[in-house]
Amino acid sequence: MLTVMTLNIWNYEGPWEARLPLIRDWISLLDPDVIALQEVLHGAAFDQASQIFDGFDYYRSYAAGMDYWNDTSLRFGNLVASRWPFVSEETIELPLGRESDQRVLLATHIDRPGGLLSFSTTHLSSAPHEGALRERQAQVVAETILRRRTKNGTPSIFCGDFNATPDSAEIRYLKGLQALGGKSAFFTDAWELAGDGSAGLTFTRRNHYLTETLINDRRLDYIFVEALPAGKGRVRGCDLVCHVPRHGIYPSDHFGLTARIDI
Repeated sequence: MLTVMTLNIWNYEGPWEARLPLIRDWISLLDPDVIALQEVLHGAAFDQASQIFDGFDYYRSYAAGMDYWNDTSLRFGNLVASRWPFVSEETIELPLGRESDQRVLLATHIDRPGGLLSFSTTHLSSAPHEGALRERQAQVVAETILRRRTKNGTPSIFCGDFNATPDSAEIRYLKGLQALGGKSAFFTDAWELAGDGSAGLTFTRRNHYLTETLINDRRLDYIFVEALPAGKGRVRGCDLVCHVPRHGIYPSDHFGLTARIDI
């Protein structure tokens, strides 16, 4: 059984100093084997990964796609934390639009005792009107995941903030419900398979950081699993995390996910 967690940490927007201990407390509570974080900032004078993981026993891999718009001395990207060491790490730049920022896929191979694990995280373009761009990005993600599959029968897992709803073309493509550009793929949506039956909203005005947003409540964050024969890749449970405030403070503007997966 593998425990996975994913969360868009919202860089250092909002009350970061108050949000930080909440994120750390969730990691302590869940004790995940592998963690995917998005919107992580890194620079010479400010390192969010160190702030989050100081005192935890995790290996870390980081991939930045662009400079942070509020402070160009910082880089903005994705992070994977693992209980076990990395064997390989690859940063794949995703397709760009005319107005979009550079987004990346961070793909890793992890030296897990039960066999090499392919685990990746990404953060697709965020503008609501960029669905066509996200479709192209999703194709690159799927092609990379399939290219980096291990040969030991361990299912590939990838997760993150896809900035797309479950009925969007890009998510339907990843779930094997439609083709894009003559190509198709199939991965299990952990929440759809093993969530609590609700919409699983991860970007919602229930979170007071979003009360002024003009975007309706949505599920934007996903854990995808490669389904393999003999039950490998079966999702045993999937839950929302970082979705409860403490003294009025939420850990992030997104809610996260955790899943328990047979591998």
